[in-house]
Amino acid sequence: MPEAMGLLWCTSPTPENKAKIDYCHVWHNNKPKCDKNVTVIMIIALALEIGSLMWVSVTFFACCRREFWIFFLPLLAFLVTLTLAIALFIYTDNNKSAFDILNENREGALAAYQINFFYSYYIAWVALFLIIICILIGAFAKKLAQICC
Repeated sequence: MPEAMGLLWCTSPTPENKAKIDYCHVWHNNKPKCDKNVTVIMIIALALEIGSLMWVSVTFFACCRREFWIFFLPLLAFLVTLTLAIALFIYTDNNKSAFDILNENREGALAAYQINFFYSYYIAWVALFLIIICILIGAFAKKLAQICC
């Protein structure tokens, strides 16, 4: 069994016996198609977020027409929010039974499988909350740029 599994990756223990089984490779190949789609959507969200951070740095150093540069920040934040929300809702909808089992007996599941469950799932929800705040900040900065610049 893998030591830890998340939405995007897992860590496999070093095998103590001669049979070198890569449990993460097996785990990844046995994932349902919807989970693989979630992984792709989350990677797209990550790429959009990196692009957004680069755009913020361009906006920060822009000397002229700052309101033009700021215009795209709320849009990029919205696109990141949309892709992350789609990924989380697909993942949540397709794994309801696993969440029900985990909510009923978290300690029992951890003891039985010796796996840290769903840590990245909760981190993704926090990221979604924070990116919604970024939309509001971007809209506020856009409004200030129109007034001040």
